[in-house]
Amino acid sequence: MNNSVKPLNLLLIEDNENDIALVQRLLQTSKLEIKMDSCTKLKDGITQILSTPYDLLLLDLSLPDGHGLDGLVQLKSRGVHIPIVILTSTNDRVVASIAIRQGAQDYIVKENITAASLLRSIHYAIERKAVENALETERSNFHSIVEMVNEGIIIVNLEGQVKFMNRAAEQFLKTDRNQLVDRIFPFILEKNIDSEIPIRRMDGDSGKGLCHTLYTDWQGKDAKLVMIHDITDERAAEQMKDTFLQNVSHELRTPLTAIKESIAQVIEGLHGKINIRQIQTLSLCLKNVDYLKRTVDNLLDISKLESGRIDLKKAPFDFAELLGSVVQSLKNTADSKNIKLDVSLPPTPFIITADRDKITHVLMNLIGNALKFTHEGSVHIRVVKNDADLEFCISDTGIGISKQELPKIFEKFVQFGKLASVHEKGTGLGLSITKALIELHGGKIWAESIIERGSQFFFTLPLSE
Repeated sequence: MNNSVKPLNLLLIEDNENDIALVQRLLQTSKLEIKMDSCTKLKDGITQILSTPYDLLLLDLSLPDGHGLDGLVQLKSRGVHIPIVILTSTNDRVVASIAIRQGAQDYIVKENITAASLLRSIHYAIERKAVENALETERSNFHSIVEMVNEGIIIVNLEGQVKFMNRAAEQFLKTDRNQLVDRIFPFILEKNIDSEIPIRRMDGDSGKGLCHTLYTDWQGKDAKLVMIHDITDERAAEQMKDTFLQNVSHELRTPLTAIKESIAQVIEGLHGKINIRQIQTLSLCLKNVDYLKRTVDNLLDISKLESGRIDLKKAPFDFAELLGSVVQSLKNTADSKNIKLDVSLPPTPFIITADRDKITHVLMNLIGNALKFTHEGSVHIRVVKNDADLEFCISDTGIGISKQELPKIFEKFVQFGKLASVHEKGTGLGLSITKALIELHGGKIWAESIIERGSQFFFTLPLSE
């Protein structure tokens, strides 16, 4: 016998001497070292269990002081947590099922008992209890973590009733969980749609919370997982940023306009004749003033877009006419670089309902970028009219965008490619603003590109009904 194997200590609570002898005899056939104590009353058994470290309890359901499943109830109430195997002469599957739900690990009918079935049941019960204990430890650890996090976590069933909430959620919603559990959640929940709700912060002050909802499973049923994040400080920071940008823009726009006008007057000779070299120098200054003005305008636009303060002034208009005017305004730029700029339109007229100024901004940015990053070849603009939307594609034969840069091109302050001149530099906000404007109109935007062969930018806009 391997002395390193720990012997099993069992307790049998059974009032029938013949059954005690039977179990003892069956256990003796095992190759393992098994020690079994026995008693005939439930109360005596509980006393022994609480004073002796048993590995398993064999329990009869027909005891003088614990008949039927009452014995399990008494054991549980006294804090008995060792594995339990039920021994009974009642071949009742319902009783077995109830016994398992009330804490037993297995169930054996005495009339069918064998050494093999008894030993198998003992080992199974011990292993099952070990798994249950491990799961309970994990649940306890998870519950502790959920209670410690500063995010509000709430489980709401599909009927809208709160089934669970953590400490942070209690604080945010200014309520005791016992008052809200099993009651209707007080806010409307929509999957993957964030909403702001009033909260009470951890310091007791009022604030704003971002409520996000996902679908999950709770106790075997579909439910909603609600997460509440305190965004009070974030909103305050955004407000400070917006205020700063607005103040800076107002402070810069007036002098920039004056500087631009003054430089233009000097270039035009209104303050006296100047030579070619002076004109070139002043023209460079004028370009940098324009760049600085675009930077200020872009910073203001991205701030407004992020804070949801841009209102679309939608109205129906002829998209082909708008595109024609944008292309005409950029024709001199294309001609100066000897780039062919052409347009393909659907054969029939089409009307869209959108903010004309914002769509003009989108077209100027996308076509302007194509011309900026194309040094020879062509820029082709194609418009396709689908059943429900308008698909726009601008393709060029420019420098292209690498696979590494392509996924990032719509992020803020991202610039790509090598520019021919420092005067072609941008703010890195154009495509981010363009994407936001397209999505505000209910459209989509994406890009494809091959380095040194050119790029294609696509976007869609819903057609007017």
